[in-house]
Amino acid sequence: NAKAKGSPVLWKNVVDPFAALFYFSLRMTVSAMSTSHSDSIAVPSLYGSFETMTYRDITMPVVDLDGYVATTPLDPKLFDSELMELLGFPPNHAQSVLQVCLTGPFMLDQAKHDWLEDGDRNTWAQASVGLGRSFLRKKDWIMSLWAPYTLADNVAMWPKTEVDFGQLFLKADLWDDGLEQAIAFSSIGTHRLETTKRDFGGEQLAFVVSLNAFASLEVRPGFGRYGGDMYFSEAGMPVLVVTPDGTEVSHASKDWQYWKFVWRSSLFSIITLQDHLNTAHYKVANVLAASSRRELQPDHPARRVLTVFTWGSIGINYKSMFALSLKDSALSRTMPVKAFDSLTETVPESLPDITRTVEYFADESRWAELPRQLQEAPFYADGLLLFRALRGLVQGYFDLFRDQWCDQDDDALTDSGLLALEHDLASTLAAANYQGDYTRRKTCTQAAERVTAALYTVTAYHRHVGQVGDFAIDPEVAAFSW
Repeated sequence: NAKAKGSPVLWKNVVDPFAALFYFSLRMTVSAMSTSHSDSIAVPSLYGSFETMTYRDITMPVVDLDGYVATTPLDPKLFDSELMELLGFPPNHAQSVLQVCLTGPFMLDQAKHDWLEDGDRNTWAQASVGLGRSFLRKKDWIMSLWAPYTLADNVAMWPKTEVDFGQLFLKADLWDDGLEQAIAFSSIGTHRLETTKRDFGGEQLAFVVSLNAFASLEVRPGFGRYGGDMYFSEAGMPVLVVTPDGTEVSHASKDWQYWKFVWRSSLFSIITLQDHLNTAHYKVANVLAASSRRELQPDHPARRVLTVFTWGSIGINYKSMFALSLKDSALSRTMPVKAFDSLTETVPESLPDITRTVEYFADESRWAELPRQLQEAPFYADGLLLFRALRGLVQGYFDLFRDQWCDQDDDALTDSGLLALEHDLASTLAAANYQGDYTRRKTCTQAAERVTAALYTVTAYHRHVGQVGDFAIDPEVAAFSW
């Protein structure tokens, strides 16, 4: 229990061995990282087949032909070393010897020991959280695990706070309704806002974020279910939550604070699992990185530009499979879903085609359908600007090489590399049961539209659904399970 100056306290009765090792290994890895810049991206030199791994419906590369993004000083030595080859791993493998051989077996062995049913351990009281104790709020204890540490270039390890929800909205131990308004209209929930017409108590409700469909996910004993459809007034204030069993809970109800928490936590969890991990990372970045390296020669103009947008994806996605998707992974312990490992089959089938992500940006008539409140929301207002910039980049690229890539009469794709890429993308997406029409041949115009949608997904959309440090650090704002 000894504590060095400036280091967090991990009491032996607070954090189980799995969580402790996961924390220390993650902190060690991140502390050796530095902020990436454009000169970090390698110029492609290889293409063709490579080793992959498949878990349920998800297939991803085990190596990155463009080079592995080293995360510790030892990585460059370990990844291309004779030791890796003796262990049967090819060069540029996306895991280090330390992770594969040392931490992996121990963590799998400890995964089931989470102390959840041990009343004397794994409690906030044991962590000395509360009035008059070492940490006033739960957030303060969690922040103590990260605040003292930096990346290798002295950038703070935990992302800088953008919005302090507690400071803004926690009033006398109650969360002000402005929190849900901010989440829905100015933060991670905006892309899930829908218009509606519903009368409640004489008030017209204009917007809803619906999550009750996820209540069908069976949870482990003792945990609450995901769900809650939250309705908002035309002014954007939360008015009503309809629970998974149909109960209507208003802000006058004694259960209002609880169901607001359930809704916030459900939204945070579903966005992390479905929109961030499975859409931005697995469906788009993973597939685009793999197919482009497999089918496009290193000097192909499209390969060069796609490398910029997929650099590092293979390494981070491969690691995320072990940390976030497998049975007994860190995320499976954090979430209450009973058959967690089956989500790699069920989630892909529920994801819409990537063009849905940008439908309001790509089509002026669809944009005009958005109410003013949404057009002015940061997700849409800023997203439109970046989408137009990406579309100009992609269209300019196609125009530059149109004589080589496109038929001048009917705009059909004629470039052999892009045709091979299109076929590989279609077969990979179809094999994983992702929604979309992968049967008809694309014109150059259609191909440019889909490439733009993909690049938007791995940039602006990923930033929108993935930059959630302000939520993750404060379990009173949102939690993966309760």
